[in-house]
Parts: sequence; C-alpha cells; structure tokens
Amino acid sequence: NNNPDRCKSLITYGGQEMIGHLIDGLVQGGIKRFVFCAGEHTLQPVREIVQKKGIQAIVEHRHHKTYRRIPLVWQDQMEDQFLFVCGHHPLPSSFVSQLVTASTESDCVMTSYSSLLYPLRGKSHEIVYEGESREFCEAEIQPDAEITDHKYVRNPYVVKKDIIGIAHSLDFKYSFSYYILRYWHMGGSVSVVEATMPPEFDYDDELDRTRLFIDSLTVQLASFGTI
Repeated sequence: NNNPDRCKSLITYGGQEMIGHLIDGLVQGGIKRFVFCAGEHTLQPVREIVQKKGIQAIVEHRHHKTYRRIPLVWQDQMEDQFLFVCGHHPLPSSFVSQLVTASTESDCVMTSYSSLLYPLRGKSHEIVYEGESREFCEAEIQPDAEITDHKYVRNPYVVKKDIIGIAHSLDFKYSFSYYILRYWHMGGSVSVVEATMPPEFDYDDELDRTRLFIDSLTVQLASFGTI
C-alpha cells in the first residue's frame, strides 16, 4: 500500500515524491549536475519529475544488476568525485552543504549515524567510526545483541572515482562503506559528516520515520518564512 509504483523513490508524501524532496535538498545544498539511474517502469515518471524541477540531469535506464553496481555502468559520466545517494533518501540542504565542503578536504566522505537513534535491522556487519581518534573499524554485531552506543557509517557517500575499481575487483559484494574503508587503509583521505536525517528506509516503520523527518523540515522552513 505504501509503494504502489514498486519504487520507493516515487512514494508521495508532503506534496511530492521522495525523489522530489531529495532533488530539492541537493539543489539547495549546492549540487548542480545529476545522473539518475531509473528502472524501466520508472524511467518516464522520473524524467517528468526532473523536467519539472528544471535541473541539469541525465536520466536513463542502464542494466546494473544491483544498486551497488550503478557507479560502474555510469563511470563514463562520473567526475573524479561523485555523490552516491539513493533516490528515496530525502536530505536537508544544510547536510548536503556539509558533504560538499568535506569533499574539498578529503577524497571520500561517509555519513555517520547513531546506533541508538537508528539501529540497523538485520545487519550483522558494520563499519564503525570513532570520532575522537578519527579511526574506522569493522564490527560484527549479532542480531540478538544489545544495541551499543556507537556511530556506524553508510550512504550518502562522496566517492573518489578510483574506488569503483576496488569495488569491481570484489564484484561489488559489499557496500561502498567497505570499499572506502579499504581505500582509507591504503592511505586515502576519508572524512565523516554526521547525519541530520534518518538512513534510507526499507520497511514501513522506517518510512514513517522518514515522513516525520519531512514534516520536521516543513516546520523549520515555515518558521524561517521560506514557505
């Protein structure tokens, strides 16, 4: 019922589709060039949304098997750094601005989330970030274990294009946080921006959490007289 178009990016809430909220945050945060990889059945709706937003964008369907392989099939359009984000993940403009700033100081940027605020359902392996030491480590979290207070990293990512090669060599089996970790171990520069929004949603209760977040953004904009 929440996803009649079989596409999380096209779920409508707060007056527009989730991908519309995402585009707004990206544009207001300073992103100017876009590449959208859409499914065959969502290609036309996404093109219509992009056209309505009036942004400079490429919207195509390219066969990529999994979300993780999208940068591989689009690398001919990638600059040396690119922002990798799911189309159903609304981002506030202030957070996007922080990513952009961090990307001028580091090759890659990952997003950190509080495990207490946003526990990952069904996840047993995490990349953990220790803010004081600025160190990353891998952690095995058992499904029935008590949730510990830590920061884990995941998307959105600012990715250096060279990392596509690392991911390809491992057949894209892992998330990009793992490939960025490998790059960091090789001496690459990686920074972290703390999330001001929930992670991308997969389940109905996580969608509800995203809806509440969109509501909070609307209240903030109204208080500043923006809407």
